[in-house]
Amino acid sequence: MSALLLSPHLRPREKAMGRGVGSLSESELLALVLNTSGRKGEDVLSLAGSLLRKYGSLYGLSLTTLPDLLSVPGIGKAKALSILSAFELAKRASIEEAKPPRYSPKGVLPYVKGRLSTGREESCFLLFLDREDRPVGSSEVFGGGRKSVALPLRKALSAVLRSGASRFVLIHDHPSGRVLPSKEDILFTAVLSSRAEGVGLELFDHLIVSGSEYFSFAESALLRGKGKSGDSASMRGGRD
Repeated sequence: MSALLLSPHLRPREKAMGRGVGSLSESELLALVLNTSGRKGEDVLSLAGSLLRKYGSLYGLSLTTLPDLLSVPGIGKAKALSILSAFELAKRASIEEAKPPRYSPKGVLPYVKGRLSTGREESCFLLFLDREDRPVGSSEVFGGGRKSVALPLRKALSAVLRSGASRFVLIHDHPSGRVLPSKEDILFTAVLSSRAEGVGLELFDHLIVSGSEYFSFAESALLRGKGKSGDSASMRGGRD
């Protein structure tokens, strides 16, 4: 039913004012984010419902990109950015809530999922730790392809130094679903560990994640090797 045909107290905005935003359906919440009408002859509540149907669920919508949204009739730059911003705020809030008091591979998984959530291409980031192994920040997310991700070592280590952290964790995902490290993963970890020691930092762990599964280099005692240094290197997906 069109939002304009609803009784005033049942329209999303009026309903939220009278009953609180918790009383709204997903379509109604999305309609508030979109704010204005959709295509000609379509109200904003109908547009919100069509978006949820197109992407299957609210979670499915959260995985979309700006180009994806801009291809939807009735969605311009303002609406697309409003949607992406709303999901980004929710993601950052969940990250803050999920931060563990001390680093542990299993304990950090909820935080990791908030950063690496697309599940389509490999990506990675660095988690900065203080001397008590507590997270104090993280780097930007470095993207890659379906089977590998390149991490600029100099840029990455500079980010750790700027954060004031004394140690850090490399975290990256394997969209393939296999968390065992590849030969490239093992070599890259040795290179990164060696380069980090050269500037007074410690690579505390390299964590590979896929869904709820993970592989920890620290738990598997694979942080002892040293590789040849270089300005960049890449990691490839898990073993077949």
